[in-house]
Amino acid sequence: MQERIRRRMATGMAPALAALLALCSALGVMAQTGSRAASPPPVNVEVVDGRTVVLVASVRTGSGQMSLSWNLLTPGYRFTNDSIRFGAAASYFSCTTYNNGQIVRCTRYADAPSGRFEYSVVVSSGGSATAPSDPNIWINSD
Repeated sequence: MQERIRRRMATGMAPALAALLALCSALGVMAQTGSRAASPPPVNVEVVDGRTVVLVASVRTGSGQMSLSWNLLTPGYRFTNDSIRFGAAASYFSCTTYNNGQIVRCTRYADAPSGRFEYSVVVSSGGSATAPSDPNIWINSD
């Protein structure tokens, strides 16, 4: 009797479960792309000989509000909320760390102008900051 109930549940539930998963997936895609452009992939950062190295020289984004993330790959170092330094464009960005300082996510405000935003990256270990990254890195905003 239990085996017959299990088979019936498996055959009756499988199509319903598949339909529900498809619907949830479609709604998630619409929610992510409905009002804002997709965020670019995270930028990886390493520390080499005490210097911060950004592994991607430039990032291209669409216009409007956008989140950008940086992942720290070197153990023993951490991002702080001011690790991503935008210089004169700092008022267009707000940054927060996640995962014990291994990720920093910055939001570019919707009123930011289009163009090129140069930035540098500094991380810390035990209270000491690394040398800043190469200044020739930027975000291009359409």
